[in-house]
Amino acid sequence: MFTKTEIAVLKLFCANLTKYYTIRGIAKEIKKSFPIVHKSVRNLIIRKILLKNEYHLINLNPEKYQETAYIQNQQLQASMTVEQ
Repeated sequence: MFTKTEIAVLKLFCANLTKYYTIRGIAKEIKKSFPIVHKSVRNLIIRKILLKNEYHLINLNPEKYQETAYIQNQQLQASMTVEQ
């Protein structure tokens, strides 16, 4: 399962599939504190959902689009629930 912060991070990457971020940039985008985002990103990197390059920029692992599809599905279901 994913934490709320991990879901927020993955939503950000789902919206920008090819973009690279720093941890500080992710924290600013999702409006969460740096330490919380750092822990979540580290967990996602360990699970190989996110990748970190030699410049410490983070992007979505193209081999893990199944997990991102799950997040997008959850987002769609949540929006449909709100509309009803």
